[in-house]
Amino acid sequence: MSRLPLRRQHVTLEDLQAFLPADKAAAALATLDVDRDGAVSLHDMRDAVLQVCSRLLRLVCLVSFHNCIASTLRAAAKETADL
Repeated sequence: MSRLPLRRQHVTLEDLQAFLPADKAAAALATLDVDRDGAVSLHDMRDAVLQVCSRLLRLVCLVSFHNCIASTLRAAAKETADL
């Protein structure tokens, strides 16, 4: 495993390729490099994690809403069938 030089404060594609296949390293860099400067800084990492958390929260809300609607429709269908 390679280590980042202590004088650097960011991760580059080459750093990621030491741990991931080239295509996955490129995808990881594209996801984490929020400002698109070719390097993942601490700020990029923070912003990327916040974006992922925000998307996850929206997905959880959407699934919860979907489950609520589906439950209501099932109950209404059962009521109609019982008539």
